[in-house]
Amino acid sequence: MTITLKHFPAGERGFFRAPVLLSGARQAILVDGGFTLDDGRTLTAAIQATGKQLTTIYVSQSDPDYYFSLRPVREAFPDARVIARLSAARRKNWKS
Repeated sequence: MTITLKHFPAGERGFFRAPVLLSGARQAILVDGGFTLDDGRTLTAAIQATGKQLTTIYVSQSDPDYYFSLRPVREAFPDARVIARLSAARRKNWKS
């Protein structure tokens, strides 16, 4: 199976975060979000354009610039499981 990697670099307003989408044939995993709502909308549209099922969102850090933009992603992919490092999970009350 081939796994593809695509990153979505944000600009200065997004603290230069670069969420990464790992995709297989039919499913995808998102590593981190970005900071701004606009970044989240752009990220959501890009994931939807792949036609793949987003199964998991992994938040690697507890800093807000790694997850603030995830609201549109969560709304578009409500069944995606959110997992986080323990330090991130303690800081944010994830509902997944």
